[in-house]
Amino acid sequence: MRREAADDLAKAGDVAAAEQLYRESLASDQQSLGRRPFVGQSTAAFAKFLMHQGRFDEAEPVFVEALDILSSTLGPDSGQVAANLNEAASNDQFRGDYVSAKRRCLEAARIFANSRPEVRQAFLPWVWYTLARIGIATGDATIYRQACEGLIPLHREDSVPEFSKAITFTCGMGPNGLEHPDLAVQLGRRAAAGLPKTPWAQQDLGMVYFRAGQPADAERELTASVARQGSQPHFLAMTFLAMTYEELNRHDEALQWLAQAEAWHAARLDQKAREDHEAAAARAAADPAAPTRRLAQDPFLTWDDTVLFGCILQEAQRRIRGTAPADEAN
Repeated sequence: MRREAADDLAKAGDVAAAEQLYRESLASDQQSLGRRPFVGQSTAAFAKFLMHQGRFDEAEPVFVEALDILSSTLGPDSGQVAANLNEAASNDQFRGDYVSAKRRCLEAARIFANSRPEVRQAFLPWVWYTLARIGIATGDATIYRQACEGLIPLHREDSVPEFSKAITFTCGMGPNGLEHPDLAVQLGRRAAAGLPKTPWAQQDLGMVYFRAGQPADAERELTASVARQGSQPHFLAMTFLAMTYEELNRHDEALQWLAQAEAWHAARLDQKAREDHEAAAARAAADPAAPTRRLAQDPFLTWDDTVLFGCILQEAQRRIRGTAPADEAN
């Protein structure tokens, strides 16, 4: 199957050959099969390929075409439609079209909520993860809470600790994610107990302790996590320690951790600007070697590092200094 071969080429890093094979496969399938579910799935695969290459504007019309084929052949409430609505929402998120991202997420959530339990359990969490990020990025507290509250009922007694951790992280990103934040604390404890070999679940537990108004517990977990992280603490550990120390009336320590977080985020923004410039220059020069290189960062990680973490940093700046640079710019 040529689509699978294109997928394999993309995973191996031969992006130019993968793109050529995707395009040839799609053209052949469209000519021989017309509007069939398989063609819709192949079109969606190509859209996701473009998204993962950072070509978000190019990916959008391909997602639209894929969704149109899948909706007309499988029905608008198909799980395939919902899954690709969420993928398209992620692409919207990366290109900054949060209105479209929110609309697509909510439609995907509606479809999955009415799906078979095993489908709902497997796919709906990913929709809520995306929607929570959109809520943080747009300052939409209602959407953020809807996403967090939507995750809680999906957790079960037999859920793996990685799922407990993912919910803990999501509910710790922003304020007021849950009416009862102790629910996230319980999941955070479960995740930390189930994932003892890494510091990240402990970091997430510190985040939700802070959100639950328990700064002493937050300090304990965050400092313990930092001690295990090595020479460079994670941005979130630095930022949440800064906010935690401010709550504990230890302003000087809060400022120290905030300064470290600001320096990390500024360096990350500079790195992304260089990567964007290099990618644009390579495309403009039509450098045949350029497409064969992988992106330096997965777009999901890049968005979190720059946009999501930027929103959390602004929250910390307002809590500690009373204002953020973004406020002054406005």
